[in-house]
Amino acid sequence: MKRRLNLAAALVHDPQLVLLDEPTAGVDPQSRNAIFDAVLQMKAEGRTVVYTTHYMEEAERLCDRVAIVDHGRLLALDTVETLIDRHGGRSVVTVKRRRATSGSRPPIRSVSSRGCSRRRARRASASIDPTSRACSSR
Repeated sequence: MKRRLNLAAALVHDPQLVLLDEPTAGVDPQSRNAIFDAVLQMKAEGRTVVYTTHYMEEAERLCDRVAIVDHGRLLALDTVETLIDRHGGRSVVTVKRRRATSGSRPPIRSVSSRGCSRRRARRASASIDPTSRACSSR
């Protein structure tokens, strides 16, 4: 709530440039989504938003261009897609199923990932089939 109030106070004067330093750090999911909506609204209104974050999924969702800075040194500046292509590659989750018994959905035999964390692979596989949770945690 306090972060949303700070954001509202910053916008009272209708600035064209808004600086947001990790606005979602330590907030609940509802407030985080409200902040995302506010940032997207500012973007739609043509404002320039400088947004600092440690969360790449936030940068991917909200930003047109991303600067990666380490110890005050600019390491990269480009679109999210270009940065991923150049430095991160694509994430691939492979799901192998067992043979299905008659009339049933085949259970997942194994889940493997390339280019993403185990956590992300588990999350992706969990959305495929409820039985995958046990398999993907191996």
